[in-house]
Amino acid sequence: MSTLCPRKIKPAVGTVIAFLLFIVLPATAQTDTLSVSGGSGAPGGRIVVPVTLANHGAIAGLQMRLTPSSDVLALDSLTVTPRTQGMQVQWNPVNNMVIMIDMSMKRMITAGQGPILNVHYRIGATAKSDTTHIRISDAVLSDASGLGTPLKTREGKVIIRAKTR
Repeated sequence: MSTLCPRKIKPAVGTVIAFLLFIVLPATAQTDTLSVSGGSGAPGGRIVVPVTLANHGAIAGLQMRLTPSSDVLALDSLTVTPRTQGMQVQWNPVNNMVIMIDMSMKRMITAGQGPILNVHYRIGATAKSDTTHIRISDAVLSDASGLGTPLKTREGKVIIRAKTR
């Protein structure tokens, strides 16, 4: 009978380990949220659209693509906020890819919620009254060890109000 006990225990231990790895641990990982706010502006004008982050742990790096649903918005520049002061920010105007990184590992985005980036757009001079959505894609958040964190994104919208005659 003593030879039967280990056989009965091993599957139970394996089941517990599988339960922990596939059910409990993923359920306890907290998901961060990266959101684009909105705003409104007139043709030929400029608009600042904040990007906010609600994060549960420190973030050392961020990569994302910001894509307007219409070509009436052109990314003009980016500015950091108090939460990201000291981080390096780069963007590619051709593919709308934004990269933020803390090379020193001393100015990471601390856990919390609020704006992390202000995106400055130019609105085309011939734009008509319309709503343009700004979508986040290819987004990755990394902690200090370089590991990605669970992330969901929310798009924003810009309302263009053309002057009526």
